[in-house]
Amino acid sequence: FDKNLHVFPVEFDKEYALIIGMDFGFRHPAAVWLQVVGKPEDEAGRRVIVLDEYFGTDLLLDDFIGIVKERTSAYYREAEVVFYCGDPFSAAQRSSYSDKAMKDLLSIKHNIPLQTRRVPVEQSVNNIVGLLRQRRLLIHPKCTTLIKAFLGGYRRDEYGEIVKDGFYDHIIDALRYALDVHAPFGNIHSIVPALNRAFRLKRILGQFRPT
Repeated sequence: FDKNLHVFPVEFDKEYALIIGMDFGFRHPAAVWLQVVGKPEDEAGRRVIVLDEYFGTDLLLDDFIGIVKERTSAYYREAEVVFYCGDPFSAAQRSSYSDKAMKDLLSIKHNIPLQTRRVPVEQSVNNIVGLLRQRRLLIHPKCTTLIKAFLGGYRRDEYGEIVKDGFYDHIIDALRYALDVHAPFGNIHSIVPALNRAFRLKRILGQFRPT
């Protein structure tokens, strides 16, 4: 990630759908607003632009969804098509205050048809790496939490394992859930660096572990 390459004052384009990625949870619920822009037939030329973010603290689901919908109406009222995306695992779980699954509750109570797609975390993260390396992911400067996450808040340990710190991972997860469903990944896997293979090797070779 390079701020000089990936941070830019992108603007909403009503020609394209608005995509909202959400990571639920009480402690730090997070959301990102993004678009996939470019001609559908030009898969390699399409880009992801992240327009905005929300990072909350100690919020119940109803309050979090209310904030997301309010911000969407306030800043993206011209959006003709809006997609809401989330964690497929959380979507299937029952809410803490209802006997309905999260996905059903969002549909019935908030009129949100949540989109999900099961993608292994490692693949999901590598997909984002590929977009960054192809310079096909641009982030608005006001997305400060997401930018800090990319600058080191969201990281791997010395063995290549993704660190879940309970803070920056939420905003990255919100982005992942949206991209898992809608991103124009194309054939990016071939350009993901071999660094992950090195990390896996370190996990196998015990002498690399600290004593």
